Amino acid sequence: MLGVLNFECILDDNDQVYTAGDKIKGSLSIHLRSPIAITGVTIYFKGAARAKWCELMDNGVRRTEIEHDKEEIYFDDRFCLWGQDANLDTDKPIVDDKGGWESFEILEKGSHVFPFLYRLPHSLPCSFEGPDTFVRYTVQGKITGRDYEVNTKEKPFSIFKDYDPHTEISFDGEIDPMYAPIEDYTEKSLGNGCCQSGHVSCSLVLDKQIFVPGENINATITLQNISFRKCGSCNMQLKQIIRCSDACPIVVIVASSKLCESLRPGQSCHWQGYEFTVPATCPSRLDMCKIISVKYCIAIDTNFDDFNLYAAVPIIIATVPETGVELARWSYKGKDMTSRGEGTISTASQASKKGVYQEAAELSHTEFAPKYKMYDYLPSQSLQDGNMVIDLQRSPGQRRRRKQKHRNGDIDGSVILEEDELSDQLDSDT
Repeated sequence: MLGVLNFECILDDNDQVYTAGDKIKGSLSIHLRSPIAITGVTIYFKGAARAKWCELMDNGVRRTEIEHDKEEIYFDDRFCLWGQDANLDTDKPIVDDKGGWESFEILEKGSHVFPFLYRLPHSLPCSFEGPDTFVRYTVQGKITGRDYEVNTKEKPFSIFKDYDPHTEISFDGEIDPMYAPIEDYTEKSLGNGCCQSGHVSCSLVLDKQIFVPGENINATITLQNISFRKCGSCNMQLKQIIRCSDACPIVVIVASSKLCESLRPGQSCHWQGYEFTVPATCPSRLDMCKIISVKYCIAIDTNFDDFNLYAAVPIIIATVPETGVELARWSYKGKDMTSRGEGTISTASQASKKGVYQEAAELSHTEFAPKYKMYDYLPSQSLQDGNMVIDLQRSPGQRRRRKQKHRNGDIDGSVILEEDELSDQLDSDT
């Protein structure tokens, strides 16, 4: 509308993070270049979860794709802040016997502020944004006139809920199973028919299963390529597993750190205490949400030409750290890892000492990223390069390259050779 220069919704909380039962305080700000006739200024609050997914049905003759779209509404309220919103209680404007408006008022030129205070319901799930899924909370203002409506942009805000799995885990014995080591191992034999060309393997060990955003995951990783094939890059990934109803899960790579560019034939790598920082992300439980569930795993993914060597262990993302952990400050942060409020700025590229986090290609971009609790841990002792051991097979080509390096004096001190052992193992496999 020509008379409205600016119309926006302003929330008083700088973080714009709330918990269930909190009061949201803010205002609608209107700046007019000329007077306008209005019936009312209205504020809308909405909280809902929505999930869309496709399901393939096989009837034996053909496969049919069925689209599903579910919505779960937690609140949908609107209130008149000034004047009378004719549409507040009815679908049509209120008119008098002469066909005119029963009530309208003139809003004068200049700036106008309409404060509001809204109490959230006491039971709400945590905010969440994923591919074709979300739990989203918004506030929006509207000016209603005789033959027009002017709306603010939807103002999203975050709902946060602490998740402490210790309150629901019961166990017998002295060791909490969630704080016991967890591991996975996988291997694959290579070759075709009766001709075997060796095997590849991967093992992953974590010292515990529960983590909070900002905490370092310490992993022990071993890769072995006892074959004549070269593999591609190997990455350590934090994966988010989103499930809607009984449909196939959606997997999103929340963070990724590159372990190595490639693994040559006969080469093996071992990392002891590899650090991987948990970014700000949704906790593992969406309480009160009946259509979306969220879980996590740590995976090692190694690329070969025709397959991926894959090892993974499930983990739990909590928001309350274990008792006795020495903490620095915490603040609310979004997926861009930028600090809000107190604390130092921590960017994605600074989050890991051994690699760079990358936003997942699978994650659909939205204008809003929910904020979650993120802990600033005290600096830990940085790992040394000696924690990574590289073993090379004794092959004629590699033996010649090593002799040449000896002549040139450019042997890397971090490379440890176990040639006889690996050569014998490779010969026995082939």
